[in-house]
Amino acid sequence: MTEKSFFCPSCHSPMVKLSVLAGGEASCDGCGWKGDNKQLLGHEFDSGFTNPEEILKAFANDVKMLLARNGVGVELGRLILKWGFVQTVDAATLTRYMIAVARGIASAVMEERRTQEKERLHAS
Repeated sequence: MTEKSFFCPSCHSPMVKLSVLAGGEASCDGCGWKGDNKQLLGHEFDSGFTNPEEILKAFANDVKMLLARNGVGVELGRLILKWGFVQTVDAATLTRYMIAVARGIASAVMEERRTQEKERLHAS
């Protein structure tokens, strides 16, 4: 699927909000710029995804596979037993916890990226 990313014309941050209406208003969470959609800088690309949720899901799946390959699943099983989240750990339960951990990591990475972008913009 071909998508278009938009960037602030003032600070070049991708943290922009835009109206779905042609000629609608746009703003930047990074520097506070406000203007029209048509003023935003745009870049077309093929993401391979149909929506942002698919991107997060794919990223979380990559994190899950990374954790699984490095033996984190076994340690996670021990940890959730130690802290009393479960009494026993079977494969299905551990898989659900691994998915939840991977989703949490993926969300935290994306939020940290937003935080660092804001810091970069306010430092310049």
